[in-house]
Amino acid sequence: MNLDIIAPATTSKTRGFTIVELLIVIVVIAILAAIVIVAYNGMQNKAKNAQYQADVTTIVKKSEIYPYASGTNAYPLASSGPDAVTVTSQTASGSLLTAGINFVNEAKLPSNVVIFGVTTGTPTNAQAITAATANSSARGYFVKYCSTGKGMYIYYPDMTAAASATAPVTTVGTCP
Repeated sequence: MNLDIIAPATTSKTRGFTIVELLIVIVVIAILAAIVIVAYNGMQNKAKNAQYQADVTTIVKKSEIYPYASGTNAYPLASSGPDAVTVTSQTASGSLLTAGINFVNEAKLPSNVVIFGVTTGTPTNAQAITAATANSSARGYFVKYCSTGKGMYIYYPDMTAAASATAPVTTVGTCP
């Protein structure tokens, strides 16, 4: 008998994934998803920071236009003044300042940018973040008037800094 003629028996063995292989794939996907989420949140915070800085630039430009456009030759000081001590009076004072800037057509702020409050101290980053996110349709900022009366400090949030840090600031006009 010739053994070469007989075909070897074929076995059909289907091979699937083992549970260990599936777990490894799931862990790798989870690690990649975590990296993407962290990177996405970092990009969102950077975008928010860029928006806040752009808003501050707008407030600076509009505040510098105001003295000339209004003919008053002065910054739009709120009638409740820089010495507002309560949150309510700070918010009212900030609303007056926003309205004062918006009174002159050439100096209107974008509708979603408001001066949240006028303060005598230096707000923390947490306070600036609260002001910026106090209203979902508007972004708020703190202002402190300079002792010279010819300028102001604008405080805005830094979404990547610690809450206890001092809020970043931009100066308008002449301050000591």
